[in-house]
Amino acid sequence: MRCDICSGACCESLIIPAFVQPDPASPSKVINEINQWLSLHGQIVPDKGIELEAPCSWLKDGGCQNYEDRPLPCVMYISGGEDCLETVRTRRTPEQYQEIRNENDPKTLN
Repeated sequence: MRCDICSGACCESLIIPAFVQPDPASPSKVINEINQWLSLHGQIVPDKGIELEAPCSWLKDGGCQNYEDRPLPCVMYISGGEDCLETVRTRRTPEQYQEIRNENDPKTLN
């Protein structure tokens, strides 16, 4: 992955994986209100959660300004991994996607 060309697609938004699912057997007004609020502030990503536009305040000029002290979720995010490639594919143009990829990146996404 050519992070220098990508300029931080992974740092422009976040997915909250614990999207609240209503229980059809006992609908809760609170759960329904939370779901409504989340859907008004982001987009539902099937089987993943809710994506919110939330650019990282450390992302400046396409790079992390505090890379050595970045939080654990950033450390665990695998550059060139499936999540990374999917993020780049959806947030960059097809031409940029091809330019950003390395020859060692997975060929396809599952």
